[in-house]
Amino acid sequence: MKTNCCDHVLISFIIPAFNEENCIRECIQAIKENEPDFSYQIIVIDNGSNDHTAEIVKSEGVLLITMSRNTIA
Repeated sequence: MKTNCCDHVLISFIIPAFNEENCIRECIQAIKENEPDFSYQIIVIDNGSNDHTAEIVKSEGVLLITMSRNTIA
């Protein structure tokens, strides 16, 4: 989570994911590297992936919520 002078403002980037091991790290890094001028959090909602999506998300230090397999929405 990035913090700055506007800590009372919090934006959540919510990323739905299912078997996204090939691109999830790049997605998370793109948000982190752009250095928004507001406080934010990144949340990945893993929809029951059976690849390495969850492990990659955890290694990036962002919040991971795992749900049972449903539609991506």
